[in-house]
Amino acid sequence: MAIISSHILDSVHGCSASGIRVQCQKMVNRNGDQIVFEVEANEEGRIMEEVSFEDSGEQFYQLIFFSDEYFRKKMAERYSGRQIVREIVIRLVLPDPEIRYHVPVIIGPHSNTFWWSE
Repeated sequence: MAIISSHILDSVHGCSASGIRVQCQKMVNRNGDQIVFEVEANEEGRIMEEVSFEDSGEQFYQLIFFSDEYFRKKMAERYSGRQIVREIVIRLVLPDPEIRYHVPVIIGPHSNTFWWSE
């Protein structure tokens, strides 16, 4: 089984984004997107979930990081609520069903950065 993992970092507070909600969806033609998993990052801001491939060939997924929801909880009244990017969506093509796909993300109310590694 493939593994999708991430380490989510909060650039505003300089810490791991523990508790941020992350959803993974499989991109399905014409039938909409199928939710594969939905989790909250652990106290270190990490997620790691197994994903089984039902078909051979490249698989198309998207990770959704609910950053606006996270900052509203974390900052309460100090959060301006003027976030125009409510979620960070990263679309992935997973060609190998047997490896780990690691996608670290740095989030902030006004910017984000991500990269990937095996």
